[in-house]
Amino acid sequence: MATYTFPIWQPILASRTSNDSDVISLGLPPAMEAMFRTLRPDQQQAYLRMAQENPDMARQMVIGALQPPTEVPEADQEMPTMLDAEIVASGEFTRVSPIAWARGTATIFQSPDNRQVLRLENFECANGPNLHVILSASPNPATQAEVELNDVALDLGPLKGNIGSQNYDIPANTDINQYNSVVIYSHQFNIIFSIAPLFSSF
Repeated sequence: MATYTFPIWQPILASRTSNDSDVISLGLPPAMEAMFRTLRPDQQQAYLRMAQENPDMARQMVIGALQPPTEVPEADQEMPTMLDAEIVASGEFTRVSPIAWARGTATIFQSPDNRQVLRLENFECANGPNLHVILSASPNPATQAEVELNDVALDLGPLKGNIGSQNYDIPANTDINQYNSVVIYSHQFNIIFSIAPLFSSF
């Protein structure tokens, strides 16, 4: 049986905000239990409240959150070449909860040949399961139904990384005017991680 000196574990012991039975109820591997206790108290409590209603979802969310960050490769962070591109709309990402958040800017560019690109810049996001980038008609969706408002929600694909600028091509002939936000969304659990309300540049 492994033994550990107290100084190594002192920060973890000092950061505990829930009793051992609460943490064990998440069903995490032992190593992740220790990592869980290093999260901020408000984050721990948010996951434990989630576990009361949906233990599997809470466990998967915690496991996702504790994964190493995925940084977008530097070469892929560059702005794509778009001659005479104009900014059509932009907005800033917001924090939804202690465990669901993003920061950075969402900007839609359009070139004279009608190519349209969504760029997330100076972007960082909480890790989570099966995160996708969605264009929504709702300016501030709070539910799956609101994300899918008017049945025009457009899934631009999986999030390429939770750290770093990144680009997403918008299908040709898409009417950007019908979209009012960019949503970072977990399809696995229908959870909104962050929203960037879009404001027109015209």
